[in-house]
Amino acid sequence: MTLETRQTFAASQSSSIVALFSRKHSRRAWIANSVPTFDQNLKQSATVFAGLLFRVVKEASRKLVQFFDDR
Repeated sequence: MTLETRQTFAASQSSSIVALFSRKHSRRAWIANSVPTFDQNLKQSATVFAGLLFRVVKEASRKLVQFFDDR
């Protein structure tokens, strides 16, 4: 193996290790940013769902009261 071949091989190995390290940190950063956003969206969805459920139950109970009052 010539010196040039060894240098090329070493450079490619080094760059692939750097790329792997970079991807690993990039993935960790993405997770660190995504989890709070996901959590926040989940809480917002739960709040919206609770509001809708409250309105549906309120309307259903109003209709039940009206139904029994009309009898």
